[in-house]
Amino acid sequence: MRFSKISLMHGLAIAIVIVVVQVWGGIVYAEPQISITNSSIGVVACFYISLLLIPPPIPSILKRKRYPVIAVLLGCYCVHIAAIAFMRIDYSRPVLLTGFGFTFAWFIIFRFFQTKNMELILYRFSTVDSLRFAPFSSIKLIDTTDATQVNDIKLGVVSDFHQPLNQNDSRLLAECSLHDIPIYHADLLIERLSKQVNTENLNPISITLFSPSPTYIKVKYVLESLFVIVAAPISLFLAAVTAFVIKFNSPEEPILYKQKRIGYRGKTFTMYKFRTMSSDEETDESFATSELHRVDTLGHFLRKSRLDEVPQLFNVLKGEMALIGPRPEQPGLAKTFQDSIPFYSYRHTIKPGITGWAQIEQGYTDSNEATSKKLGFDLYYIKNLNINLDIYILLKTIKIVLFRKGM
Repeated sequence: MRFSKISLMHGLAIAIVIVVVQVWGGIVYAEPQISITNSSIGVVACFYISLLLIPPPIPSILKRKRYPVIAVLLGCYCVHIAAIAFMRIDYSRPVLLTGFGFTFAWFIIFRFFQTKNMELILYRFSTVDSLRFAPFSSIKLIDTTDATQVNDIKLGVVSDFHQPLNQNDSRLLAECSLHDIPIYHADLLIERLSKQVNTENLNPISITLFSPSPTYIKVKYVLESLFVIVAAPISLFLAAVTAFVIKFNSPEEPILYKQKRIGYRGKTFTMYKFRTMSSDEETDESFATSELHRVDTLGHFLRKSRLDEVPQLFNVLKGEMALIGPRPEQPGLAKTFQDSIPFYSYRHTIKPGITGWAQIEQGYTDSNEATSKKLGFDLYYIKNLNINLDIYILLKTIKIVLFRKGM
């Protein structure tokens, strides 16, 4: 019998855990314990049964729900524990907990790397322009023909519903619907691949679909406020040290900047930042990148480390900002963009954030064209607002701060 490379990797991983458990048992106990042996057998059984029950991998771009590791594992271990209680088998609680924790971590990490660079192979109807997908190396489109059968299509088919389908495409569309094969609209698939909304295709009807859950918005505000309160000792310490260094570096300059910004529903508020440049008055028509000549050495460090934005935690507590959301814009620039970029004001339907999707994907902007692209990222965030996306943005921001990337 031939074993695949993946099977050998799984076997080696669980074998290492069992060896570690047995060594631990030999150190802790003077004689071999039947409870450790029984629990080790149970851990191995749960490992392989879970491996069989977990759905096969698909490219990460198609996943809408979380990988169901925790549900499958809990089910297996609940059955195992029930069997232990029914048959009155001696067991070791530390071994079972260790096995559960390792199996969960192993499956999550293994599947992440397994799907990270997996090529997405989809069939496309004749109405789909393949050139639109040329920038995305992670996807491969196969043309449908008269000989194409529904059994050939595994992951799904792409269609452009703005164009009429020919007879063969209509046949396959009906068969895919009957066999529960995913059918992707080309525009929405490109949106998911690019991680931004194509603002050129927006219209008054489609923009009304960008409605975040009111319940999650309230929960998000509560969680972010609690986070700021819990982190207060650290943030206050960092603020005190930063303020001292700024004052020591430039005794005649103010420590804080108070800047007018456009916030939730277009209301103006005062945003606080530590000063990173000379205290010349900021104009309402200037991009952040046009002011770089005024940033001193200390200011560059504060911007790279994001310490200049610590005072904005006060804006979060006041309810004017969120930890995560579209970055607030200057009133003058916001008025200009609202007049020149369609649907720009829709980014104000949620509270502005200290960090956000556009910030980690694009960074600062210095032109109307770049701002239009940034709007696509902001609208993508509003459209897909959920806790998973917020956690991803928060972790990505921490990574950027630790490695001091960007402005």
